[in-house]
Amino acid sequence: MAVVDVKSVYGTTIKQYYIGASTDTKPTDVPVGAKFLESDTNTTYIFGSDRAWVIDPEHQSLNKAWNPDTLEWERQTQPLVNISNASLFVELGSMDKQFASINSQIASANILLLSMAKVLSNTNTRVGTINTNLGNISTRIGTVSNVLSGISARLSALSTAIGSTNKLLASMELWLDPLARFGIGFIDDGSATSYYGYQGRTGDWYALRISNGSYLYYYDSANFDTRWASRHTLSYTSFAGMF
Repeated sequence: MAVVDVKSVYGTTIKQYYIGASTDTKPTDVPVGAKFLESDTNTTYIFGSDRAWVIDPEHQSLNKAWNPDTLEWERQTQPLVNISNASLFVELGSMDKQFASINSQIASANILLLSMAKVLSNTNTRVGTINTNLGNISTRIGTVSNVLSGISARLSALSTAIGSTNKLLASMELWLDPLARFGIGFIDDGSATSYYGYQGRTGDWYALRISNGSYLYYYDSANFDTRWASRHTLSYTSFAGMF
């Protein structure tokens, strides 16, 4: 036995249709107005207010047969309902339930899509804020870069000035005391004539020979080791002649 519920747009049951064989026991816990189609006899019964099944008056009308599409009796020349029609009723009822489930899933999907849209909107707002902050940071970095470039230029100018000052100081030092940039490196005073070797920062050097109260000098821009070894034979001259 199969049952088909006809529902309103609000989901409430309007009518119930039962389909079964004439040998099936018809249910009694059904609403008044429910109908039962005997698929083997093509006879329709209706459940009356006296809680009993009686042949549907519409079925007794001449030239009428049951139409499974409209679920009503219609005038025509041959029966419309057979066993395959009864199976179709069951399948249609199952399809209605499936469609209701699909509609529920679609509604849930729409709610999820709305939630995702809100999340995306908030994300876009935050991305916009981040882009604005990044723009501000970029502007500040540009400002700092300009300041650093200015500082670099000033340091370069200061370095040039210091270099010039150092050269000036070196020139003044040489003018005031040409021997101030040399330091004692070697001493040979084991005899009456003493020799003193002084080395400069750039590799130049000079030798001082003291003998009998006489001070003589020898200057060279390099070759300190080899020349100092032959210091006794070098050509010495006066301070004025050497510097």
